[in-house]
Amino acid sequence: MKSNLTIHGYGHIGACVSRAGCLLALAAGLMLGSCGTGSDLNRSAVSDYSAEDLNIETDFQIFHTNADSSRFFIKLNTKSLLYTRGGNSGYTARVKVIITPYVLGDDAAFKLRAKTIRIDDPDNEKEVKDLLAATDIALPEGKDYSIRIEITDLNRKRDITKFFLCDKQYPNSRHYFLAAESDIRIPKFGDRIAPGKAYIVKTNASKDRTVHVSRYKRNFPMPPPPFAYYEPRPFDYTPDSVFTVKLNSNNEFRFIPEEGGFYHFRNDPEQKEGYTLFVGHPDHPDITEVAQMAHPFRYLLSSKEFASILEEENRKKKIEMYWLDWCGNKERARAAIEAFYGRAEDANRYFSSHVDGWKTDRGLVYIVYGKPNKVYRSSTIETWIYGEENNPMSITFNFVKVINPFTTNDFRLNREEYYKPTWYRSLEAWRNGRVY
Repeated sequence: MKSNLTIHGYGHIGACVSRAGCLLALAAGLMLGSCGTGSDLNRSAVSDYSAEDLNIETDFQIFHTNADSSRFFIKLNTKSLLYTRGGNSGYTARVKVIITPYVLGDDAAFKLRAKTIRIDDPDNEKEVKDLLAATDIALPEGKDYSIRIEITDLNRKRDITKFFLCDKQYPNSRHYFLAAESDIRIPKFGDRIAPGKAYIVKTNASKDRTVHVSRYKRNFPMPPPPFAYYEPRPFDYTPDSVFTVKLNSNNEFRFIPEEGGFYHFRNDPEQKEGYTLFVGHPDHPDITEVAQMAHPFRYLLSSKEFASILEEENRKKKIEMYWLDWCGNKERARAAIEAFYGRAEDANRYFSSHVDGWKTDRGLVYIVYGKPNKVYRSSTIETWIYGEENNPMSITFNFVKVINPFTTNDFRLNREEYYKPTWYRSLEAWRNGRVY
């Protein structure tokens, strides 16, 4: 990946990282073709997963630096930003971000002071890249917060609003930790890390300068169809291994993960809450190898068909044969592959929790049905609507948040028998070469 990274002082970080232009690296591995991320305060529609023309791709991170202040990081992608000329100057994208914390709980109506930052990207080439910025916001400890982020493309005069939940109740919560690859001022967005790679982890909340680490190696099953009720097995909290690490003078330690599993960091070994990093594929959320393609494909296959792929030495050829058979020609097969695995990559991007996003209930529905027309969020539930709202022919999925000490992104579908007809109708469409 080509990168261009600049830092403009510790008080405000401005950086840009360019990204490869290939939509799906996996397509290059097939003969069929090749290629050249809250909660709301009330209950309002958001556009993260719905088909919006202007959906600025963003990610957020926060780190509690002390009892009264926290550092808020934002990353946004430029692909949906408008670059315009200003006088005799070149092309520039201009973004305004307003960050407003709200206290949750008994003081839910209480709003703290907002912070506004500007992010400008002068670039005559209009290269697609990630822009990074950071600022300190006043957040007193002992509370939970919902942070409202209003992002305005000043050139396009369009804006979006997103929310980010923040826990500052106890000094063992995940936001008292921060991870980075090389420079702690530029954090690791998300919780996926690559095996064998060195990371820096920082925490200011350890009383004895010791961090307790538990490693888990678990194999979680794929979710069944939306109409098939099942009861997940209780999680065994007995770790596969435990160890401690000492902080240096900067309250940091160096960490190199092993292959597979996930690591849970705690300042207090008596509490379950802490900070978790999941070891995954180095290219996550992208699907770049044929070996990664078989398991999401299971959603469209019978048990016998899926077993035939796993038994095949040349899985690439076997998967290819299914798509060609369903679609009839390479052109339609190529389009179907890009749509299907593009959704799998989106699922990894949006829904990854203790498992990759494609393996979650939301990932299952997203891959098979596509983007919902409307999404509603509260602090405990997501409601997805396919079709027109209040239309009896529309389909509604409700996902309930699961209390999970390792992640805040674990949601479980309320399964219903009435999903069966539309589920099989969607599978029939895919198997007839039509993107559902």
